[in-house]
Amino acid sequence: MDTISTGAVVGLAMDMTEKGIADFGLHFGEAEAYLNAPGLIARREGIGADLALGARALAAKYGCPELAVEVKNLELPGFDPRGTFGMSLAYATADRGGCHQRSAVMGDEILGGDLPPDSLDGKAAVNIRSQNFIAVKNAGIWCEFWALGLDEMRQLLRHVWKREPSDEELMKVGERAWNLGRIFNLRQEVEADTLPAKLVNESGAFAEGPSPHRFIGMERFAEGLADYHRLRGWDERGVPTETKLAELEIDVRP
Repeated sequence: MDTISTGAVVGLAMDMTEKGIADFGLHFGEAEAYLNAPGLIARREGIGADLALGARALAAKYGCPELAVEVKNLELPGFDPRGTFGMSLAYATADRGGCHQRSAVMGDEILGGDLPPDSLDGKAAVNIRSQNFIAVKNAGIWCEFWALGLDEMRQLLRHVWKREPSDEELMKVGERAWNLGRIFNLRQEVEADTLPAKLVNESGAFAEGPSPHRFIGMERFAEGLADYHRLRGWDERGVPTETKLAELEIDVRP
């Protein structure tokens, strides 16, 4: 059981209970009930049988798909794009869905960086660089919690490759990996890049808290997504162009 997905589906069950859609006996602030929920999910007992379906299937079963906070059937973590706009593109374009471990722009937006969290300007390029970098890190099978950079990667790979690669060469490895992942997803007919409407539209904005009344707007989100596809060298559908594949020396012919 994944902690993020479990927490998200329990939160969805609370929301559905308080909206009167289905009574799972879970209410915000009643800690004992929702702390018991993971055990019920693991054993598929009582409400756990429904919650084990996951957010998308649970919401669909009760006729409220708009309440599920997921992308490509993966529940989102706690970095809410209404408070860190750049993560909207990170979640929408991630190869496995709503994942914060494919691009981590929230670090530059809300965790000590200097990017404005309530703007999408330039965030397509920031996400692309973050995704390429993390793809290199994943290819090296380096721990997610080891904050190594390109300098450390070069030093490590020098002993394997018997030469020291350049930053550009390493980042090209990440770009190739990301494009190959996109091609695989297209072949498997994985869903298009998108985000739950409630995280984008004004109607879903927070009334209070650290990011009150902020919202991206569907038009601005679409523009940001189009910028992302263009900068990636992909067409408007998110398909890598022949020019980009040739540049990366990727041959997808049968």
